[in-house]
Amino acid sequence: MGPSGEKNDQGFGNVPGEKSNQRWKATANPYFFLFIKSHVRLTVYIDYQPLGVAIALDIKPTIAHYHKGFDEIYFVLDGEVMLELYDPQENKIWTEHLGANDLCLITKGSHHKITGATQSNRLCVISAPPFHIDDEHLSDCI
Repeated sequence: MGPSGEKNDQGFGNVPGEKSNQRWKATANPYFFLFIKSHVRLTVYIDYQPLGVAIALDIKPTIAHYHKGFDEIYFVLDGEVMLELYDPQENKIWTEHLGANDLCLITKGSHHKITGATQSNRLCVISAPPFHIDDEHLSDCI
């Protein structure tokens, strides 16, 4: 691929608008393009629906609930968070202990609650698609 962005026969090319020694490769999936440069930098371009993002400060235990229309990712920024989860498809209950930089994917339909946390914590909650208040259902399983 030359400076104009045309692709060569290996699928690699120059990053448009950058020096010719910086290379990238796009995946075959038209909805996910991953551009990896020869330097340590990584840039990701994804075609996705909007996400909901919230930061909870010093979160306390929550009431068990589930969502029918969106997945959640709990990513602990600081402190520790303990979760109890229930998978209705496998009829399985388990706990997760998350520390800083740990994450847990909670798929739609999975019942979950925060059972404890350190006194000081920050939890990033990402929902896809975005959270909707009408899609929070109480759980009687955990």
